[in-house]
Amino acid sequence: MKGISLLAQFAGQKVGLVICGGNIDSRLLSTLILRGLMRDGRITRLVFEIDDTPGQLANISRIIGEAGANVIEVIHQRMMQSVSLKKAELEIVIEARDQRHVDTITALLRDAGLAVRAAQDL
Repeated sequence: MKGISLLAQFAGQKVGLVICGGNIDSRLLSTLILRGLMRDGRITRLVFEIDDTPGQLANISRIIGEAGANVIEVIHQRMMQSVSLKKAELEIVIEARDQRHVDTITALLRDAGLAVRAAQDL
């Protein structure tokens, strides 16, 4: 087939091109998926200002779990935040069904007397 161009070689034939993404970096793919879940409201970050007393994190986790969401990350700050003494800043990343589910969860947390801000409120 020397000297015949690819175009001429396949002229008049049906040709398909397979695009599979097999060479995409797995970390890039993971970031892409997570960002999509965040855009859809399925993953969101909740920020709390809580009393720095035993049981606060357990209570918040219980409310989130009973509402059917999953806690996937927790950052509990006592020293490196702008809240007053005897307070702590708590960031919790949750996985929920959708944005409406997140709204329900934040309402339950507020009803329990917790000061919470969701990612869209930040």
